[in-house]
Amino acid sequence: MQGTIAQVIALTTYGNAFVVGAPAYDVSSFYPTNSTFIFCEYVRFVYLRQKGDTLEVAYADNPPMWFARMKKDGVYAIRMIYGPTEGKKLGDKQIADRKLVGFVGGGGRWLIETITHNGSDFWAARWEVGDQNRADRRIWRVTYGRIASNRPTLERQAIELYELKARLADNLAAIGNFARMRKLEGFAKAFDAGLAQLNAKTSIKACTTTI
Repeated sequence: MQGTIAQVIALTTYGNAFVVGAPAYDVSSFYPTNSTFIFCEYVRFVYLRQKGDTLEVAYADNPPMWFARMKKDGVYAIRMIYGPTEGKKLGDKQIADRKLVGFVGGGGRWLIETITHNGSDFWAARWEVGDQNRADRRIWRVTYGRIASNRPTLERQAIELYELKARLADNLAAIGNFARMRKLEGFAKAFDAGLAQLNAKTSIKACTTTI
């Protein structure tokens, strides 16, 4: 999976666990050891303030501090928001999002929505290359900026977890078969492994999520 998207997923899932007070949740095990931060020099959070010029004001120096401040500010849920773009141009050709998903910043626009009883804030990531000669290979400097605040929270249809699992299983099986038909065994094995993991005998509590 593309690293920038994986990081948004990680921040959303771990952030939700933190703000709802999941039992035995240890935020210290998340950052910077989570695999989505392995090549990041830092991951910071800022908001924008208009005072003549637009200024970036520090909000949190790292993800655990961001989680704590959101909880203090009354955030009770976090969502991933996806929006398609027109892709990018290569010469005279327009390259679709699906062909750019493997590149940093490609594959559409992913935001994080943090929800309070007063409305929603939206956060967008900026990835910049720092010192490319670092021995630990942590070359990426990541800044999440709050690009909108106190916006109306859109209603989303509730979907049962089991329904989402069934839909994902169908999609994994279909793309696995597609890969095999085209003799792309490496991809087929990856999709089969994902399907096997999804169908493993683990305890899934009945719950509802939103998209």
